[in-house]
Amino acid sequence: QVGGSVGESGKANAALGKAAPLAALLLIAILLAEFNSFRRLAIVMSTAPLAALGVWPGLYLLDLPFGFVALLGAIALIGIAVNGAIVLIDVTESERARGLDIPSALTEAVRRRTRPILLTTATTVAGLVPLLFSDSTLWPPMAAAMISGLCIATALTLAFVPALYRILFRDASSSPALVAAE
Repeated sequence: QVGGSVGESGKANAALGKAAPLAALLLIAILLAEFNSFRRLAIVMSTAPLAALGVWPGLYLLDLPFGFVALLGAIALIGIAVNGAIVLIDVTESERARGLDIPSALTEAVRRRTRPILLTTATTVAGLVPLLFSDSTLWPPMAAAMISGLCIATALTLAFVPALYRILFRDASSSPALVAAE
């Protein structure tokens, strides 16, 4: 029987694995209630893999292990990364409601929200920097995972979310059937 820190880590990972499906379903339900659209939900949920892609560079560059605490950081990071997509979609929908076509609405949403999204990322990163450079063996992997993941996810979200929105939604002039299906 495995014991010590390896055994405890295994127990913690198992507990996390049991709760993850419920958390994912809850997130999906909240986003569906918010957007009332599977396409908008898909756009928001597509940011989770973007955040996960960003975890590895920080850990690799600093030669830190991907353990339980880094996993917690990655999970928290997904929640933070999703916020940027929610904000972009919400502003895009507001601009479309004002009568702008999709390309103009996306341009305006990115123009209006890039600065606040970047400032939010910067303040979160600044808050994590002390953990990254702490003498503890516990916090640096979590901070590295969150910092690199957040930086990469933010940059990718600002480009990927508008592009995916543009692909999944079409102007009424280009496809009346798609607009009716919205």
